[in-house]
Amino acid sequence: MAYEVLAPVHMNGPAAATADLETLPLYREGGTDEASWDRLQADRPAFIVRAYREAGPIFRMPFDGRRWVVMAGVEANDFVWRNTELWNYPVMFPAFLEQMGPDHLNCLEGAGHRHKRTMLKPAFDQGAAMRYLADFNRHFHADLAGAVGGGAIDLVEFWAETITRANTQTVVQAEVAEPALKRLVRWEREMLAGIALGEARHAHYARPEYLELKAEAMALMHRILAERLAEPGRHDDNFAGVLRARAEQPGGYPDRSWLVDDLYYILVAGVENTSRLINWTALHCHFAPVWAERIRAELADWDGQDVRVLSGMTNLKAVIMETQRLRPPAFFTVRQSTREFEFGGQRVPAGTNVLVANVAAHFLEEIYEDPFSFRPERFVASGRFEPRTNGFFGGGVHLCVGRNHAMLQTPVALAQLLKYHVVSYRDEATLREIIAQPGRSVPAEIWGEVKPRPL
Repeated sequence: MAYEVLAPVHMNGPAAATADLETLPLYREGGTDEASWDRLQADRPAFIVRAYREAGPIFRMPFDGRRWVVMAGVEANDFVWRNTELWNYPVMFPAFLEQMGPDHLNCLEGAGHRHKRTMLKPAFDQGAAMRYLADFNRHFHADLAGAVGGGAIDLVEFWAETITRANTQTVVQAEVAEPALKRLVRWEREMLAGIALGEARHAHYARPEYLELKAEAMALMHRILAERLAEPGRHDDNFAGVLRARAEQPGGYPDRSWLVDDLYYILVAGVENTSRLINWTALHCHFAPVWAERIRAELADWDGQDVRVLSGMTNLKAVIMETQRLRPPAFFTVRQSTREFEFGGQRVPAGTNVLVANVAAHFLEEIYEDPFSFRPERFVASGRFEPRTNGFFGGGVHLCVGRNHAMLQTPVALAQLLKYHVVSYRDEATLREIIAQPGRSVPAEIWGEVKPRPL
């Protein structure tokens, strides 16, 4: 049997009236929990679609040595994103709490979460994201030109560093030496790498090389903060707007560690994921050259300066959206219920750990025709995701705070890359194999040589 849905216990008996995880159907493939886990690892999107078809929008399945409750589909997204108060965020994100402290957004819920987002609004709303976009365009142009002739580089690292370097000249105007900037970006990557490790994160974060990176990153951000507090009127960038909001709140500035966390969000948080989105999109264009040429045709009359016209380039936008659909940064988000709840005809106890497959809807054929294929034309016509399906940035009030920046920087980066350059990728055969598997994460490193494109 390729798959099986094991009969739930007491589904029709008296016990169905109480919250009991044993009433949930158990979906697995291959006959054992271990075999099912292996199949999930091999192809998460297709596995979850099969589970959703057979077991419904809520079920149990083996996952990394345990059986988890899983919620999937449009109905699950709507339920999870609307019922924010149902989930215990601090419990489910211990790594962020340990590494960044109690005022980190991913560790907050309710009023505390709303307050933090209000404080960060001067740096992350649409106007703030647009404010320095022309400057980002110039930085991207200069850094790409500087990469020409330098041989193969890790393009994941390149874009993360390029965005951070631009941040130090725009949203957080600060003097940061190049070695310190590179170490800051490396720390961010290493910190994020430990988030999903469970208990193994302690060993990951205890490594001397990580502790050294973190100490340098924190010293750098504390130094920038100290300079700002010493001369509060010197700058008028996005970080200055957040500091003004903090100063005007009842009680004035909070603990400095909270202000450093604010600075972290503005200076370096999210650059790794934005880099991966840029690289995935560039790879899709490389392996689907008809779309690269369509975008270049749109860019033919672009002067390389006016970023406002990029918003009207439907092929560029469609390719980015299709890449988001096929290449989400995470397939599952972890939640823990604060109280008993009912969903999909099932009742789930308080304190239950839940895997939310918030991007499963990306791969449902009733929503996106031929969902496992790269077909940007679906977004050329509509220009939008179907409601409650886009889980790339999460959803609800916990929607990624950096979404505006990522979705504005990505088309600018790609426009500069595709108009003026071509990339010669190292190990194309491996990249072609990876790109053929929807849902696969971008490799930790992508090596390629940036070359000038004949115009």
